[in-house]
Order: sequence, then structure tokens, then C-alpha cells
Amino acid sequence: MSEKFLRDEKYKNNINTRVDHHFGDIEKGFKEADYTREETFIGNHVYQAPMEPHASIANIEGDGTILLYSSTQVPHYLHYQLARVFERPLGTIRVVRPHVGGGFGGKAEAAPTDYISICLAMKTGKPVMVQYSRKDMFEHFRGRHKQYITYKIGVKKDGRITAVKSTIYLDGGAYSSFGVISAYYAGSMLATLYKIPNYKYDGYRLYTNKPACGAMRGHGCPQPRFAFESLLTMIAEDLGIDPIKIREINAMDPNTRTVNDLDIRSCELKATLTAVRKKSEWNRKYGKLKPGHGIGIGCGGFVSGAGYPIYRSKFPHSNAIIRITEDGHAAIVEIAAAEIGQGSETVLAQMAAEGLGIPLERIRMKSWDSDISPIDLGAYSSRITLMGGNAVSRAGRDVVEKILPYAAKELEISAEDLVAENGVIRHKSDKKKFMAWSEAARMYFSENGPLVGTGSYSPPEGLGGTYKGAPVGTSPAYSFGASVCEVSVDLETGKVSIEKFTDYHDCGTPINPMAVHGQVEGAIVMGAGETIMEDTVFDDHGRIVNPNLHEYLVMTSKDVPEIFSGLVDSYEPEGPFGAKEVGEGATLPVLGAIAHAIANATGVWVKELPITPEKILKALDEKRKKDEKTSKPKCGCD
Repeated sequence: MSEKFLRDEKYKNNINTRVDHHFGDIEKGFKEADYTREETFIGNHVYQAPMEPHASIANIEGDGTILLYSSTQVPHYLHYQLARVFERPLGTIRVVRPHVGGGFGGKAEAAPTDYISICLAMKTGKPVMVQYSRKDMFEHFRGRHKQYITYKIGVKKDGRITAVKSTIYLDGGAYSSFGVISAYYAGSMLATLYKIPNYKYDGYRLYTNKPACGAMRGHGCPQPRFAFESLLTMIAEDLGIDPIKIREINAMDPNTRTVNDLDIRSCELKATLTAVRKKSEWNRKYGKLKPGHGIGIGCGGFVSGAGYPIYRSKFPHSNAIIRITEDGHAAIVEIAAAEIGQGSETVLAQMAAEGLGIPLERIRMKSWDSDISPIDLGAYSSRITLMGGNAVSRAGRDVVEKILPYAAKELEISAEDLVAENGVIRHKSDKKKFMAWSEAARMYFSENGPLVGTGSYSPPEGLGGTYKGAPVGTSPAYSFGASVCEVSVDLETGKVSIEKFTDYHDCGTPINPMAVHGQVEGAIVMGAGETIMEDTVFDDHGRIVNPNLHEYLVMTSKDVPEIFSGLVDSYEPEGPFGAKEVGEGATLPVLGAIAHAIANATGVWVKELPITPEKILKALDEKRKKDEKTSKPKCGCD
């Protein structure tokens, strides 16, 4: 390592990313506060643990095209990176995404398995498969950063927030991965949930001798949200304010620009708080449960797709083609959105069918081959429902606009008076005047050849501010949610049993309610595991001690609590048919709700994740010693 490198300010010490954001006047905000409290919290290294490992199969086709099958959640980004690394046009590389067994952010990159399989296929002239073992997966990692978080919050007597100061150190491992963005996300998203007039964030992402951390469900935000929600509840209890009430007082309003220039459109956070209070019977239970039983509240939400692309580019973020078969019966939807088990192909097919006006069973999805599926940026930042949905629904409407004139001619009425729905094209008011949708499509094909519609989506221009890092956290829409958790804690052993979760979410107008509830339930289980058991353990040399699914604990069916998932009425104007995200946002309330419930059950706060029995017993022992010390008489009198 050269002396010049060691002296270079850009690489001073082991700091990979430095964020210095100050909005409003933090000192003025704290002077205006009637009460302040400051606490430090510690997150944990959490691994995505998908069932399917990274795997790639490469072959060189007869015309020299690179053919790669990859377990990826970002097929276009992989395609783009392969073209850069191998210095070849995109058109000489074909990427096929087969069914993917989970990603959660860990497959949001071009992995070594992709490059190695291609290099070996070039060398041997034969197909080559490269697959990670479970240990390889842990050592490749790209899971959640361990974060050291200090928050200081100032409030008025009634609980209104006047200022928030945040200092976060992110343990990033040996390489950047998506860590630069994680460092910005850890600070930028805090202001979307509550009205914070003055805010300062100091963020540091550090290089360490560990595997690289990257993007994981909620990307940089769950641990800061755990810390903030915990501290907000502590302050509420200090001031004698109901913890749900303090959230209602500060809850974000729709059509608001945050202090750090993020544009909130639809927002029903207050409605989720009202609903979860009633459904969980909060008023009857909070502060009235017997020792060892507790109830807690947490809130959260996330972006509905990043406002700016994963790399610098001008093209639309989502693009779709819908091709109608020659007889007009079926619609083939082509889009490179990545189905990784989250159900995106189902909701995209539903929205395509709605845009076309035909039954869902006549839709066929083609989303896995770069040769036939146009660019979509992939499954990250909860973007597919809003962005991919806008693209496919617009492509459907494009098809309808092309066939309406043929139906109008056949029915001898104006095209403006026609509507396509349920497989027919009919007069808007006179239901007796109609014809089969397929017949109109067939007529178009007979005269013009293939019937194809196209659609695309890009976020609105001008999102965010102009300061360094302003694009991170921008989005066309934000989700909001509130969760109440109920736990029992064995005060002798410290063992936690998560008994029940009640969640209400604002995801706009749900396209597929069953899929929404599935996402919420999965988020609760994943977030609960992160809160009470999951932790990647390292020795003093940075080696992983538990790189397997026997010693790295994840929640199983026997650990899962009773879950109620509810939705509040909402409509997002930027989303297709009023929809926005649910997949990552539903994770954010979970950690804080569990931490609060455990504190409510035990009388002690554990501020380091995961909240294990050992940490609970240690906190109880410290409280007992403190109570004994303060209760002793100061003199020797009886």
C-alpha cells in the first residue's frame, strides 16, 4: 500500500462512506424542547438465508452469444454488468432467470458464480455450472449491516417532536456492495414517518475484516427504525403519554414534503394507528397485563421503488410489451420484472388483464428471458407493483386503443363510447351493443399483422432535493403501517414467546389482498427472527462461527405467532389502480413493537439486537441491583 494512498483524505482510516446531513436548525429545535432523551442501540449482522443458494449455468451458443442462467433478482442489472466486465454489447449476452428460491436483497448483484461460470464456459467450450454451498453463501454474505445507533430526540410536553439527532456507524465488511446506499438510507428514511422539523444525521460506513454487507429487506432502515421507535416509546412513558398517542400526534400527513425533501403523497398512518389500537384491544391491555406479559407498538413504512435507477441511465425504469395471439384469445405479457417468490407475476398479470379488459386466465407471463422481455430494473426497493404495474397496465391500454376503432366500425358507434371489460367490447351505457374482445383483436390482426401494445414507467421528475445524497430515499410513493405485538417472557429463564401480532398497513389500493396479507405475514416472521434470535457470529479474525442453518437460528413454524393483517382505505395516485408497496415496509414496524412488548413484560429495555434470554436476564439483574442500591437507607438507622 503506497504512502500516497495512506495519506489520501478520501480513504482516511477505514471509513468507506461519510454522510453529513443537517436539515432545519438542530440546536434551535433542542432549545425549544421541554424534554430530551438520548440512547444508544446496537443492531445485528443478519443474513437473508434464502432456501436456494446462488447458482449459475453458462454456455457459449453457436453464434458466440453468452447464455447465462442465474438465480438473480435483478436480471437486467446482471445483464448490464456482464456487458461492462466482458466488454461486449448487451445483444451478445442472453440472461435467463429461472424460478428463484428467495432473494431479500442478497441476489441483487452480479455474483461471482455468474462471472466464474462464464469464464469457464469460454475456456472449455462446454456448459459450466457453479453453485455456492451454504457456507459459501454465508461467507459471500451481503446481509444486513451491524449498526451502532445513537438517537437524541427533543419533544414538547404534549409529545410533539422538535428535533432529532442521529449518529450511526455501519459495520460494512471488506467491500462496498450496496453499502454506500445503505449508509444514506439509514438516515434518509427516518423523516418519512413522523413530522420532524429539525434533523441531523451523521453516518459512517466502515470497512472491517468481515464479509461485505449489502442490501437486505428494508435496506438499511429496520435497525434505525427499531432504535427510533424504542426511544420514542421511552419518551412517551417518561412523559406519561400513551405510546400510540405520541405517534398519532407526530404522524405524517398526506401531501407533505419532509424536512429532507422527500415528497409524501398518499399517507394513512393515522388510520393504521386507530385501527390497530382497536383491533388489538390496546386500551384494555396496555399497562394492565400481569408481569411476564407485555404489549408493544411499532410503526414503519418504505419506498415504492427508488426514485432514481440502480445505475445512471435515462431509459424508463419499467418496460412492458403485450402481444396478442392471432385469434385474439390470449395475451402474452413480456417484462423482465423478477419473480422471486413475492408473487409479482400474479399481480402484474392481474393489472395487465385489467388494462386489456380480458379475464385473468387469458394472460401468459414471459418474464425470465432477456431475449424476449424488455428492461425492468428488477426486484428491489419494493418497486414492481407500482413501476412494473404501471408499465403492463399502460401496455394493455395501448392494445385496447388499437382495437377499439375496429369494434366501433363493426358496431357502428363511436370508439369513444366503447369500453373493454370481461372479454367483450361494449357500449358504455347500452349493454346490448357489444362484441367479443377476441373478434376485434382478430380483425386488427387481419388488416395490420401482429397486435402489440407497449408501456413504460419512469418516476416523476424532480424528486428530492439538491444536496449530496438527496436521491436516496426518493420514491413515487411511500407505504405506512403500525403493528402491535404481544409477548410472554419467562422471568426465570428470559425466554421470549411472541404470542400475537396485529398489523394494519397502508399499501394504497391492494391489487391482490391475499398476496398483501402473505407479504405482511412473511415480514412479521422475518422481522421477529431478526429481533429475538438471528445473528451472524464472528471470531476475532473475522471468520463466521455459525455459517449454517443449524447454528444460525431462523424462525420456524413452531415459533410463528398468531398474526392478524388488516388494511386501511387508501389510494395512491401515482400507483397503478391506486396501489403501492407492502413487501419491505411491513418489516419496519416489527422490531420496535417486539422490543417494546418485551420491555412492557419485564420492566427493562434491551437495546442490543437480537434480544436474547441472556440479555434479558442481564438487564433484569442490573435493574435488581440498582433497585436494591437505591432502596438502602442512607444512614445506619433501622
